[in-house]
Amino acid sequence: MKYIIKYISLSILAIGFFACEGPLELDPAQSIDSEQLITDAATAAVAMNGLYSNAQDLWGGITTITMDVGTDITDHIGTFPNWLDIDNSEQLPDNTGIDDSWINGYALVYNANVVLAVVPTVSDPGLDVNQALGESRALRAWAYYYITNIFGDVPLIQSPISTVDEVNVTKSSQGDVVNFIISELEQALGELGDGGSANRITKGGVNAMLAKVYAHVGNWSMASAAADRAISGGYALATDYMSIFDGSVSSEAIFQLDFNSTDANSISFYYWDTPGGRHEVGPSDMIRNSFDANDVRAASITAAPNSVNADFQVTKYSDFALGTDKPILLRLADVLLIKAEAQAELGNFGPASDYLNMVRARAGLGDATLDAGNFKDMILTERMKELAWEGGHRFIDMQRTGRAANYAIANGEDACKSVWPIPRAEIDANTAMEQNPCY
Repeated sequence: MKYIIKYISLSILAIGFFACEGPLELDPAQSIDSEQLITDAATAAVAMNGLYSNAQDLWGGITTITMDVGTDITDHIGTFPNWLDIDNSEQLPDNTGIDDSWINGYALVYNANVVLAVVPTVSDPGLDVNQALGESRALRAWAYYYITNIFGDVPLIQSPISTVDEVNVTKSSQGDVVNFIISELEQALGELGDGGSANRITKGGVNAMLAKVYAHVGNWSMASAAADRAISGGYALATDYMSIFDGSVSSEAIFQLDFNSTDANSISFYYWDTPGGRHEVGPSDMIRNSFDANDVRAASITAAPNSVNADFQVTKYSDFALGTDKPILLRLADVLLIKAEAQAELGNFGPASDYLNMVRARAGLGDATLDAGNFKDMILTERMKELAWEGGHRFIDMQRTGRAANYAIANGEDACKSVWPIPRAEIDANTAMEQNPCY
């Protein structure tokens, strides 16, 4: 990851504009005034690249893998004890697999805060201020959506932190965080211009985000309207399902991370068997057995050829040599299924079935008919099979539908273990921070 604008942990103050793999930790006396870092269109562009680098760290690495480990679609089969604890719902505050989600999530939040605070003060006709604000606002909101799904009530920080005294921040309720996310995404819609690429935040991406967040809070009419706007954004379902993951920008990609051989990820390293990977995680028997005989999505799982235990591996990510896999965070099929869910929740089962069947048809399956008794389970199951191992969708779907608590209970733990603990380092450093229940 190339650029870090300003990284402030709740326990560490660090500011920089550096080409490095991680944040450079500085004492407050060494820190640089963030207003000196963004002074014109060129430095604003570097700052925006930094935000997308943060996005790669958050959504293009360990976080989304461990989110899936914490669900019913992924089993830990390797040697990392912290990941095994997550698989068993036995995670503790000192679990390093959890730290990654917190650190990278707030790194994106803090850097976005800097851009949002400083860019409006820049006087350069070459800088599209509204576009920079819209992209930054949406990235911050989407980071908060993941943070609050993983950790529940969390600090809601909306401006840059510049002194050590400011790191003692109390938690806001998840309801307040989600309301903030919706407000920010709606504002971003008015700031973003038309067009753009799937590797950047666009209006289509923000509408897809809004559809999902409105679904999360049960505002089905707003979820349906936002889904309509995203669906009409010029995206098209790929004819061949597995081609979505071939390393190109898919026709149905709404927001897709861009990696290359010099700015690589290690996602496939954890999914694939030797000699290319460590095969730390694999698909669960439950999802492997859930695919119908004609479902082309079953090709997202294949036998691990070198496994002594006849294990299976995920094939959506495969470039363990160069690390150029391009994870998709939002795509058309996801939004079509949200639209189906929203219409079913509103009692419109005919249109809901139509949207569901668009996704099923591409998978090689016949039409299904939704009704009041089957739509919840049927749509959630379809989302599981369509979006498995992409962007932590299964984790979030289980959280918003209450199934995450049931998963923890099935593991012999209390329902509150469905929310992960605040990392111990944050509890130790932030005197205003309270640990989550259960921990």
